[in-house]
Amino acid sequence: MAAMPGMGNMSDPGHDMSSMDDAKPVASTDTPPLKIVGPIDGATIGQRVAVVFEGPAQLSKYTMDNPEAAAHLHIALDDTELMPMGEQLISLGAKQYVFIFDLPTKPGRHTISLYWADRLHKKIENGVQTISVEVTGSK
Repeated sequence: MAAMPGMGNMSDPGHDMSSMDDAKPVASTDTPPLKIVGPIDGATIGQRVAVVFEGPAQLSKYTMDNPEAAAHLHIALDDTELMPMGEQLISLGAKQYVFIFDLPTKPGRHTISLYWADRLHKKIENGVQTISVEVTGSK
């Protein structure tokens, strides 16, 4: 599991990723719904990925900026999990946001997931959104 520079500080108490390989999804009904709006499932994209999604109106309450949050946002490309900070999420209005990132991804089929994780970074099972994309060699 890798984090991008500028993502949440992994040395913060409560944000220890060391047990992630053993993490099992946990159930929660207290998290707001998430929905990937784009790219659409099966889309062809470049290595620069813009994930547009619907989330809560006050998304900053659910990012790594808020150490008191019971859940926080994760966006994953295959096995690389990213935990965007509030300033990295661009509000598009109407509870829609975009997160843009570059990853050294080989061309081919990949999976993008959007979900909430608890304080131990365990995936919260309700509301996980997953799509498949085809990455081309160019950005």
